[in-house]
Amino acid sequence: MILNGYSLVKYNESQGMHLNYMYKGSDPITSFYITPQDQIWATTANGNVVFLDDDKNEFIALDIKNLDKNHPIDDMTAIWASPLDNILLIGTKDNGIKRIDIQTKTYKDIVPQQKKSPLYTRNIIRMTKEKVWIGTFNGIYLYDIQNDTIMSIQQNKSDLYSLSSNAIKELYKDQEGGIWVCTDNGGITYSPPFSH
Repeated sequence: MILNGYSLVKYNESQGMHLNYMYKGSDPITSFYITPQDQIWATTANGNVVFLDDDKNEFIALDIKNLDKNHPIDDMTAIWASPLDNILLIGTKDNGIKRIDIQTKTYKDIVPQQKKSPLYTRNIIRMTKEKVWIGTFNGIYLYDIQNDTIMSIQQNKSDLYSLSSNAIKELYKDQEGGIWVCTDNGGITYSPPFSH
């Protein structure tokens, strides 16, 4: 869990003990993701993407090369790490969604900054080996990692089976593969596994 937006806390319930992990005391953790291999990736308020070094037991920054100064990674709100492809996806408040290549330490926009309606990425979850769902304040984006393609899903008020709201707060994949979509002021939408 993230404590007061500053440190990542690991709690051992059986021992009643906790460990705090910080990246430079003045740079609060804003989001984190744990891979199936137990690698921890996190984002910070000052625009750093960091990973937990198990040997040193501390966060180390990934030195990302910003090739385009007009498209910074600021206000990071969500992170997801591909278990196979050396790829990170980073969501932001209003600077779009980024794809980072861990090996080259470079990134590109998969959804650029939206001038009229900021995305504000809230959540990124894996659906299949190739596809992830990205919940934003402007609907859901379905991203195909291998083909590098993206598709959006938005509310259609004339369709009873569409999203109840575009303001997505949380996505959850259940044991049967269905997706539960929690929205701000729009209730909950369910997408059964056979529909996606």
